This record gives sequence, C-alpha cells and structure tokens, in this order.
Amino acid sequence: MIKKITSKGPSKQLSVMFSLFMRLLLGGSFDYQTIVTEYGVSRDTAFKYINELEALCLALTDEFDVAYQFTKDKHRRCTLQTSDESLLSFKEVLIVMEALLAGRFLATDDIKMFRDKLLSPFVKRSPQQNLALKEIFARDMSDYTPVEYPLDLSIANVVYDAIVTKHKVKFEYYPPGRAPHTAIVKPVDIFIDKYYVYLHASKDDSDELRLYRLDRTGGIELLAETFTDERPIGDSGNRQRLINAFAGPNARIQTIKLFCKARAVEYVLDEFPNSKIEATYDKNKVKHLRRKNDPYILENDEYALVSATVKGLEGSKHWILSQADRVKVVEPVELSQMVQRSLTAALEQYKK
Repeated sequence: MIKKITSKGPSKQLSVMFSLFMRLLLGGSFDYQTIVTEYGVSRDTAFKYINELEALCLALTDEFDVAYQFTKDKHRRCTLQTSDESLLSFKEVLIVMEALLAGRFLATDDIKMFRDKLLSPFVKRSPQQNLALKEIFARDMSDYTPVEYPLDLSIANVVYDAIVTKHKVKFEYYPPGRAPHTAIVKPVDIFIDKYYVYLHASKDDSDELRLYRLDRTGGIELLAETFTDERPIGDSGNRQRLINAFAGPNARIQTIKLFCKARAVEYVLDEFPNSKIEATYDKNKVKHLRRKNDPYILENDEYALVSATVKGLEGSKHWILSQADRVKVVEPVELSQMVQRSLTAALEQYKK
C-alpha cells in the first residue's frame, strides 16, 4: 500500500500547488529549497511540484489566448512571465466560477476557497469588473447548496494520481439498495456528469469498464500494484465509452431520430453529444429548402429533425419522457413504442 486517504477537504498537494501558482502570478519566485522549507516536503516532492506547475502553465497557454512563460534559471529558481497583463480575464473567471457553482459537486468551503483564489489580486481587472464579480458570486453563493454527498477533493486527487501512474486503487463502495463491498479497480478516467463525479474503471479481475460514483466511496488506497491500459485519458473513443457505460455492457448501439420543437433542440443536442440536426421545418411542419452552408436558425414555432447514436434505448426513453410534447420519436419504432407504453401506464395510474 502506498497511500490511504480518509480525510475531508482539499489535499495538501492541491493547497501547495495553489499557493505556489499564486506566488508566481503575483510576480514572486521560489526554488525547490523554498518548497522543502516552507511546506515540509521532500526534495523529490518539491521537484514534482515544480514540474507539475510547468506543465500547468503550458496547458493554460494552450487553453487561453495568453502566453504563460514558466522559467527556471541555473539556480532552479522559478518565475512566471506573461505576454498579457490579464492572466485570467473577467469572462474567464466568470465562466470558471459559474461552472463550479452549477456543478454542485464541491462542498461549500471548497467553493469558497476557489472563489477567493479567483478574486485574489493576482488577476488584473478594473475595479468595476471586480465589484461586478463580487456581487455576482455573493448572489450565487447565497443560494449554493452542494449535492448531499459532495466530492472530497483529497479522494479525487488520489484517483487522478492512480489514473496517471496506472496504479490500482482499493476502496469501500456503498451502492444504493445493496450491501457495501470492497472494490479493487484499474482506473481509466474521472469525469463529471449531472452533479456527480464518476470514476470509470474495470475490476481487478476483468477488463469490463464500470462506473463508480466517488461520493459513494469510503477511504481510498492507492496500491503499489500497477496495470497496463493503452486507452489514452480523455480521447474521443474513451469519452464515447464513458457515455455508453450508463447503458450497460450488453446494450446495442443504435441511431435514433427525434422531431423537436425549436425550444427543445438545444437540450437534445446537449443530451446526446454526437447528435446533429438533419433538417428543419416551418410552423406547418413543411421541410425547409436549404443550401449546403445555410445556418440552422429556428423561430420559436418551428421544428427540427435531430439524429443521434446511442447505446441502448432505455436511457433515451427516460429522457424523452421528461420532454413532454417538445420531442417526438421518429425512429426506431421500438423506441416510439417504449415511450407510448410508459405514457399509457402513467395515464392509467392517474385514473385510479
């Protein structure tokens, strides 16, 4: 066993990384000895933090239109330079914070920590923008309620380490309605879906991928035993496997077609990541004649035909039922019949 985590709150690694990154953004500098002395870590760990900060700056450069130049001199003193005065723009800060608030998967104290970092002086904005951000966050934080079991960042940190280093993990799992059990798994990816954080992994004795909700895990151990998995983290094929995982291993991949009212089209395209608009129709349900490059712009009383590839029909049926009269199944007939049976059963229930 390498590591066992049971504590709540941000991990030490996350806290140290935040502190070091803020120091760089404020124009400060440090070397490995500073990290060893101030944070009580080994020399090897200090070098690890420096390498991870360098990778972080490179990733941010790729993500945003700003150049983060992470430099190490001959004495291994680290500094940060940027070609832009604003390291995170007003819009970028707003997007990050609103996404965290909407996700609801972090505890309130962790959300406040991220808020404080985003509003700290390392980001150069106008006084008016800072005031606007504070007012927006104060309003949204007053209504913020995390899910019943918010993500423990320390657990997520261990899982991420296991994914990167290809180590197995062991934890107690508490599935609803079933007895708790000990799971030893080979982690492949970690992702957020509908307010919860999931681990995508296979059991120790199998290659079949399964989903585990991280808030249902109790104490987690990063094991010494490694495994081999050629699937790159976050590649498009793996992302599709994550989507398919909700449907079960035996479900068949099928194409569905949905006839949607204009106000439902955006939700359909969001629900089915590989969906696309096949055609659009006017308010009389007459198909629009479009040239190849015409944009799909719909008025409120118009319609669209959307196609999507799904694995299994059960999950699609449940979501379609939530859309009432805004979405109608065109294909396949099997899915249409499943929706009809569910609606009939629901109507009978309310007649009693």
